[in-house]
Amino acid sequence: RLLPRAAVAVAATLVAAVTLLLVGGDGRAAPSHPALLTADALQRATAADSAEVARGDALAARLVTDLAAADDEASAPLLEELAFLDGAIAECRAALAQSPAHRYLREQLAVLTTRRVELLALVLERRG
Repeated sequence: RLLPRAAVAVAATLVAAVTLLLVGGDGRAAPSHPALLTADALQRATAADSAEVARGDALAARLVTDLAAADDEASAPLLEELAFLDGAIAECRAALAQSPAHRYLREQLAVLTTRRVELLALVLERRG
């Protein structure tokens, strides 16, 4: 099941909107805001994100070495969705640079990176 491109675009727009609402004039969110993670939760979220990124990067490296993937018409829509996800992930990371403890942004980043890993695995699975 694929996420529609529109859903990724909406998620990226929501990330930007929430960031603008919760980030103060100096670029930092108020520490007492309920949308912010505690230090422990932030550490766990960062570790989980790093692990998922590593999984995704390993799968992407395998895909890049499979030169035939470029000629696979069945994988083209999945690769296109990956490009959209990569853009949304980049926007989410940019927003998190302004407010690293933002709970909603961390959750969205987790969803997007997990979806990226799933898509990479699916493309590799289809490649056999």
